[in-house]
Amino acid sequence: MYEGRYFDPLDPSYLHLVALSEELCRQYRQIYGSLKQKASLWTLARNYLALAHLRRWLCPHHHGSLLLRGGANFLIGQVDFGKGDFANIDLQVNPTCLVSLGSRVRIGPHVTLGSATPESKNGKIRFAPIKIEEDGWLGFGVTVNSGVSLGKQSVVGAGAVMTSSFPADSLALGQPATLKRNLEETPHVSNPIALPYSPEEKARLKALLTRLGFKRSWPRYEAFLDGQFVNVGNLKLGRIFLLTHRLAGEYSDPRTSETRREEILKLLFPLQGPHFKAGKTLYVDLLGTTRFGANVTIGDGDYFSGNLVFEDNVKLGDNVGCFCSSHYLDYRKRQFTYSLKEGFTEWDRPDGLLVKAGVTIGSGAMLIPNSILTEDVAPGALARSHHHPAPSPK
Repeated sequence: MYEGRYFDPLDPSYLHLVALSEELCRQYRQIYGSLKQKASLWTLARNYLALAHLRRWLCPHHHGSLLLRGGANFLIGQVDFGKGDFANIDLQVNPTCLVSLGSRVRIGPHVTLGSATPESKNGKIRFAPIKIEEDGWLGFGVTVNSGVSLGKQSVVGAGAVMTSSFPADSLALGQPATLKRNLEETPHVSNPIALPYSPEEKARLKALLTRLGFKRSWPRYEAFLDGQFVNVGNLKLGRIFLLTHRLAGEYSDPRTSETRREEILKLLFPLQGPHFKAGKTLYVDLLGTTRFGANVTIGDGDYFSGNLVFEDNVKLGDNVGCFCSSHYLDYRKRQFTYSLKEGFTEWDRPDGLLVKAGVTIGSGAMLIPNSILTEDVAPGALARSHHHPAPSPK
């Protein structure tokens, strides 16, 4: 199987491998989810050690420094991780491919690797290869079909469906993904749309951070609100991200009371208008960076990241992806680093997204950064940008 040859999918040893892999992934998902809950230092240490042990089982050939978040599903040994790779939440690898990742590859949330069905011949199947070379970056919600490769330092944008291979230094976007430009020639990031916070909004957010014990984090947080590239890995700002993730996890826990859910919503979305309604589960990257008008409704499993504005009477279906995070497209500037002064370093800034009043977003839709959406979005659609900012200087 791991040599790319045809094999019998009903072979008992393969079925045992599938069952064991599913159980290990389930345990990893469960333990990772528990990290969002308050616990003693001893419990946290025990859980982190358990995750490391499970990673060694699931990824026996990884080369160290692997950061794998919860929700991943793949077979034991199916993914060959490189040194310093990062996979965000809900990585799904279909049992149709063998994945090879170079060093420092970054995989965004809700990425799917592998085609829906494997290659078959005379009742047997085989796994086609997928290769992502070093410093590659797969954005939020990307799908990569079996049998394709991505060259060094290349980027595949959010929501793209990669059906063909791309060379080094490529920027690929769309469904299916097409080559937009060579990043070696133009490694800049387009300017995000301007969605400034009013003085009153900033005052409310500053008061909230002070109440939560993050008064000293305000300068970095404010710079992030203003659309500047900020080291989000720094402890002062990173702790707010961690708190946000913990609150979102607590909100999504079915054991959480309705009263507590209402409290959490006010912490995650302090800039919400009247009659705001939310589903039972959600994911928020950083509290305070999403603004809602009056009578806004969001569904189950919606994902919010970036500088997001939803005007009055907007309605979101379930599992809508609003991932407007803008890491550097220049691979040298988006690499993870560590220093004694800054600690863990990850440079990021929020891109903008504006959904105009009365717009309905269908379930499963993907909203692309730097968009101004004035019309309804169909379920499962990729909402393309109606905004074309001028490029930043090189």
